[in-house]
Amino acid sequence: ASGKEGPIEGLSVYLGEGLKGAVQTQHLAAAPDNATTSVQGRVLISVPGDEAPTIHLTRLSHLLEMTTDIKSLKNLQHGHRVDACVTSIAGHGAHCSLTKHTQVGAYLPTHLMTDKEDPKSKEQLQKEFAVGTSFEAYLMNVNVLEGSVVLSARKSDVQKATQSAGLKVGEVVDVTITKVQDEGVHVQVTDSTTSFIKRSHLTDAPTDKLPKAVKEGGKLKCRVLRVLQGDSLELTAKPTLVKSTFQLSSMDQVRDKMIVKGFLRKDKAMGVIVQFFGGFFARIAAEELQADEAPPTNASVTVKLDLQDSKGNPKVQATLALEGGKQPEELSSQPAPTKLGAGSTLQPLKAVAVTENGVCVNINKEGLAKNKSRGFILKAHLADDLSESLKMFEEISKKLGGSQMASLALFDPPSKAKTHDLKEEGVVLNPNYTFLASAKDSPVKLMSLKS
Repeated sequence: ASGKEGPIEGLSVYLGEGLKGAVQTQHLAAAPDNATTSVQGRVLISVPGDEAPTIHLTRLSHLLEMTTDIKSLKNLQHGHRVDACVTSIAGHGAHCSLTKHTQVGAYLPTHLMTDKEDPKSKEQLQKEFAVGTSFEAYLMNVNVLEGSVVLSARKSDVQKATQSAGLKVGEVVDVTITKVQDEGVHVQVTDSTTSFIKRSHLTDAPTDKLPKAVKEGGKLKCRVLRVLQGDSLELTAKPTLVKSTFQLSSMDQVRDKMIVKGFLRKDKAMGVIVQFFGGFFARIAAEELQADEAPPTNASVTVKLDLQDSKGNPKVQATLALEGGKQPEELSSQPAPTKLGAGSTLQPLKAVAVTENGVCVNINKEGLAKNKSRGFILKAHLADDLSESLKMFEEISKKLGGSQMASLALFDPPSKAKTHDLKEEGVVLNPNYTFLASAKDSPVKLMSLKS
């Protein structure tokens, strides 16, 4: 406990493996008997540090005993429109359940039951929100930590809430134009869902005027470009993107030399980029866009993607030069890009040698360069339990013939040398771990087998 005099300011706790935690006074509940007492806490937040993060914990009983379905809570966001049902009446509001999230409890305060412009008596509200009553609500607040959800039934809030109507990124949808403006058009997607399509997304080439065919009451065929916070939709009506049979939205879909369609967008931090679906994008060399025949910003483009390596993680670069490129369907049999950055999980792993401090492993992934396939696992990270880790280290040492002095040559054993296949999946802790202090090309991937 910190503070030798006066009230205790908080606790410093040790979590193992070099990680330290802190329990601030307001989350302390009661001080432990002595400085070596084991305590239980729930993680509030992890704050990055120079060497290791500091984990802030709470010991408040109502948070330790929380049983709310956290996974369901994380699917909810401020601004969502939800269907709710009153389960009981409280002193200053009503307790409710959410129709599609039955494990999540919600609270509807009395002052959020009706608009100020439409005042109602206490008796009217009790009748309108009696137990068993179903109603549409707006998510005012979602507190994942405390497992609480606050609702509003005010018409003004419910009307401004939007729903994605279950539509997914890349999906085609027919919409009706409800209002035309110089900047774009307002559209009705479903009975309860509206959106706004920018003028730049109505045509493949940017234009100062709206197409003549765009009129109030008219129809448009669009694709869902992004599902934004609050479940609102960003749509595009660019013919090239609507007609495209492949919608790129994540790194997992990328293949080297793949030809895909997107559009040019200006980014404040990175300049002009090639934007795809779901917020996914690729950089493009500025020189390519300075040529006389280069497409302008907001134009639809067809590009070739080149996969590169950046500190252990795949990086994608776009180019307008399509030579040597292939269509997505031609590359469907290729494996997804291998992520080798911190937090990446890799398998299979082959133990090739042991040193005094740990085990040298090779990452058996197709297409990896020799210096990218090297991994090192410290003794303590071979299993969840330290005694099991040491036992496993001894077993591997016997199979490989004992420990040796650290050397990069350990990762390239002779063809007849003994090796050992590890069944466990490994996670990368540091993609650029210095294995030999004296060698410039010594960085390997520091890994852990702890589940």
